[in-house]
Amino acid sequence: MVLLFGEKTMRFTPVDSLLLILIKNPTSHISSIAQHEAKKMQSMNPMKRTPWLPCMAACALLAGCASRTLPEQYTLNPKGDKGLVVVSLSYAGTMGLYNLHVRSVDGSVRERFVVGQPSYVPIPQKFDINEGAFRGDVYSTELPVGAYTVERWNVDTYSSHVSANTPIPFTVEPGKVTYLGRFEFMPTDTNGVVIYGAKASVKDRSEQDMAIVASRTPSLKNEPIALNVSTSEAAQSLSAKQPKSEYVAPFIFIPPAR
Repeated sequence: MVLLFGEKTMRFTPVDSLLLILIKNPTSHISSIAQHEAKKMQSMNPMKRTPWLPCMAACALLAGCASRTLPEQYTLNPKGDKGLVVVSLSYAGTMGLYNLHVRSVDGSVRERFVVGQPSYVPIPQKFDINEGAFRGDVYSTELPVGAYTVERWNVDTYSSHVSANTPIPFTVEPGKVTYLGRFEFMPTDTNGVVIYGAKASVKDRSEQDMAIVASRTPSLKNEPIALNVSTSEAAQSLSAKQPKSEYVAPFIFIPPAR
């Protein structure tokens, strides 16, 4: 796979290529991509399959994530049984996958929003948000109407898993947009590769985030939104740590194909 960045040409191995595809494609296509690549692997020499293992791990990791985008001609239906949830995630740092977990109160619906860089093969990405040290993405996802809660967030780097509970309730109403805020994540304890501690805060960036959503789905440009940004003191100082005795998997560098 060859990509052009300005005047530079970059060649990627199949591993890099698939990871790039996974991150840039809507998650609804993850399964089909994984199946396609799995068929290609069957004809490979077993010794050549090893570099593809991180790709298969990425398939499993991203398969349960919410999609960032809606169909361009999407419209809200006030008489329907679904509403729209908009939330953004941004982070400071280089590596790590930051996850935000949402579920319905009755437990029948679960959704996960994720942003960041896989620790095993960092690759170029284009983010919706680039503000100072923070980069991130804006998500717009349909959910069935009902009562929900933002239950927790976590950040993963190698075998390190930092997690914190975030009981923030919200309601999805038919044909309405509910904005949950921007969750900003920042490492508080890291050796540059593994994150042992992190903190998060929730901010109202509805004007900026809804402008991004409207640029992708013009029909939502003038739709009113229901703000559900938690301003509680707890939501502004969410933090978590874990012991530093965790096993750290070795970093495997896969050079670009020549």
